[in-house]
Amino acid sequence: MNSTLYIFHRAYSLEAPGHFYGGIIADGNGVIQRCVDSREAAAIKNSGRKDIQIFDFSDHYCLPGFFDSHTHFMQTGYNSMAVRFESCRSVAEMKELLSEKIKKAANGGGAAAGFFGKTLIGHGFDESFFFEKRMPGRADLDSVSTEVPIFISRVDHHSSVFNTAFMKLYPDFFAKVDKKSIETGILRQAPNYRIKGMLINDFDEDIRRAAYEISEKKALSAGITSLCALEGGAISGANDVYFVDAVVKKGVNKLNLILFDQSGDFGRAAELGLGRTGGCLLVDGSFGSKTAALNSPYANDGGNRGAMYLDEKFMAPFIEKAQMNNLQAAFHAIGDEAVNRLLNCYEKVLKKCGGSVKNILRHRIEHFEMASSADIRRAAELGIVLSMQPVFEMLWGGRNGMYAERLGLKRAMKTNRFASIIRAGAVIAGGSDSDVTPMSPIAGIHALMNLPNESERVGIFEAVSMFTKNGAYANFQERDRGSLSAGKRADLTIIDSDIFTAPTDKIDEIKISAVVVNGELRRVNEKTKRPPRVKR
Repeated sequence: MNSTLYIFHRAYSLEAPGHFYGGIIADGNGVIQRCVDSREAAAIKNSGRKDIQIFDFSDHYCLPGFFDSHTHFMQTGYNSMAVRFESCRSVAEMKELLSEKIKKAANGGGAAAGFFGKTLIGHGFDESFFFEKRMPGRADLDSVSTEVPIFISRVDHHSSVFNTAFMKLYPDFFAKVDKKSIETGILRQAPNYRIKGMLINDFDEDIRRAAYEISEKKALSAGITSLCALEGGAISGANDVYFVDAVVKKGVNKLNLILFDQSGDFGRAAELGLGRTGGCLLVDGSFGSKTAALNSPYANDGGNRGAMYLDEKFMAPFIEKAQMNNLQAAFHAIGDEAVNRLLNCYEKVLKKCGGSVKNILRHRIEHFEMASSADIRRAAELGIVLSMQPVFEMLWGGRNGMYAERLGLKRAMKTNRFASIIRAGAVIAGGSDSDVTPMSPIAGIHALMNLPNESERVGIFEAVSMFTKNGAYANFQERDRGSLSAGKRADLTIIDSDIFTAPTDKIDEIKISAVVVNGELRRVNEKTKRPPRVKR
């Protein structure tokens, strides 16, 4: 099989700060044969060799293929087909948008209006941005329609709202829901997750396939070549797990998908041959829904310290079973109380297993948004991989953000402590939590360089590493991906300018030009002129 030469102005290897090549040669199996300097790349281009095809991106820059280490991949696709509320700045605007979708459906435009069967589904509202500064409720949705079932979810997925017509679709479920939730139409904690899982499990294969294709296109457009797809469990159904697994095993995926089954079902992990279990296995909730578990109450909700969904009686045996089955465990923990108690369990099990605290299975904590200095050091000492989302801090951090409103300023300035974590020696794998925030490593890198809390900003090499080599490490793929060298997969993210010399406040203006996965040019973005193969 013929080889392919990709020529760049600079191809940064990430093997060391500032190290770069002029070209990457991939063999017919998608493996890097050699990394060459600019002179050798030019010599090959001008040699007239017929055994190698050439793509000349000499006015572009190259990075190792981006990793997104935390996505809800299928859910991203579903919510892309739903009504989106990010532009709404009031409950009234949200209601108006829903009404417009119902009118459009009545006129024959239902497929484009957020309808999944007979149900109108919406996603992405954030009441902290609303003029009314309150959650929408059942009365609001009933004022939109008493006939069309409506179900909407908050941006963080930890709260949802329904109307009366939706209740009629799931009578057995709502018969067990508490009176207050029925009256308000607002679901949180276990009922919220349960109904979302039921709803998603009811989607047909056409919806599932469309959602997958949407998410795959979004990922490639963002320069992502590898991602963790966190499926099933509390917030989606098992059908998504089996769907993604089938795509991977058929080999029709266009990027490297790393499947997490969030149910924590050890039998299913064995059945599917997964090397991991969990993902967003929820220890607690979120700051936005005031369900993240804190060791002292929320500043704007006296007495409320959030919720622990899992306790040590569950977590420690689960981790031990994962350890004994050679499985990487991953849990969602956001608040300082949840983080502390989860770390207690990791420490107990790791010390018990072999008498060493070395985390050879690279167990993970997803989010890790609020942790004491002592717990940051402990996570590093235990070797826990921290899967974090830098854009959260840009959206909700700072003196006037949602974190400050929920937690008070003092605690809000100690969320998402990236620089402190790096100094402690822990590995951070960058992600988006898509579709809580869009899949965009560029946005994540920009956030890390421009955090509202300046003391927690990191350097550009560390920022890029979180979405490349650290992502590979977090998923046991550092031998194949994460940096550029001979013998690794030819996964390349091609950008239009030099990320290492770009002004700090302009990083988010860098554009993805193209993506190469396993040596194959998978996507050239619309504004990039597709480089022709060099003629022979």
